[in-house]
Amino acid sequence: MKINTLDCDAQALREKILDLAMRGKLVPQDPDDEPASELLEKIKAEKKQLIKEKKIKKTKPLAPITDKEKPFDIPDSWEWVKFGDIVSFSLGKTPRRGNKKYWENGTIPWVSISDIKDKRLLNKTKEEITNNKSSIRR
Repeated sequence: MKINTLDCDAQALREKILDLAMRGKLVPQDPDDEPASELLEKIKAEKKQLIKEKKIKKTKPLAPITDKEKPFDIPDSWEWVKFGDIVSFSLGKTPRRGNKKYWENGTIPWVSISDIKDKRLLNKTKEEITNNKSSIRR
């Protein structure tokens, strides 16, 4: 079977662009941009408020990321964090597929195992859901 070299070159280019973007090297960094530390503090405060309102459960703190876990260098204004530090997730409460109110016009990313391709990177999900808690299986 003959492989189209143009397709291979295009795929390699896409991968290189994604790699550069993830490392913060695709465009110059704007020193006026809000540093990641400020955004992380806002996320932390919002999670604390959601816990207080009993909308999410309190979780155990995660260990800090070690230098060994960092796959590459990032700009100084960025920060490495663990997924669980910035999101709230739970297992076993899949919304009923038959309930269209939950699955149509969703805005909340719905992460499934099939969304995690290389066990390291999650940059998008196939589906999004709405905030209709009445259709979650109990």
